[in-house]
Amino acid sequence: GDHRDLHLSIRRQRQMCIRDSVMWLRIAQGNCLVALGQSQAAVALLSVPANSSKRTIALASTTAIGSAKLQAGDYHQATKIFTKALSDKQAAHWPARNQAESDLALTQIIIGNTDSGLETLHAVQEKFREQKDTASLLQALENELKTLELEKRDEAAKVVKSKIRAIERT
Repeated sequence: GDHRDLHLSIRRQRQMCIRDSVMWLRIAQGNCLVALGQSQAAVALLSVPANSSKRTIALASTTAIGSAKLQAGDYHQATKIFTKALSDKQAAHWPARNQAESDLALTQIIIGNTDSGLETLHAVQEKFREQKDTASLLQALENELKTLELEKRDEAAKVVKSKIRAIERT
């Protein structure tokens, strides 16, 4: 009896792990489709993991849908998706959360909420810095620089340029 129960328990655990892995694989595939400009296909693929009962899977998939909407030019919808997913306090972290925060900042800036977008961008830049994610940090700083130049905030733009140069020198 005990061995059989243990065996069944192990099989159930293994099946759950496989299901989770399939969901994470779908999220990765969705992100690839977004990168290839296939936003509609990405959203279709991501809809299944977005409805997962596992919060981290659902939120990772939902923010990937937000990225697809951002890439497709649906900025208001993307902002809503990112804001809702990132305000979920039950799932503190998941892979690519920082990238989702960076995308939220971008959508906020695009729709005209420049100050809150820059605030979000500064917070995520700090996370990129802490995690030594130099490529993402540089991208976020470049986005900030473009915004500041468009807004004619010349002094702030000079500060960001010097931050970029300092990182590129290291």
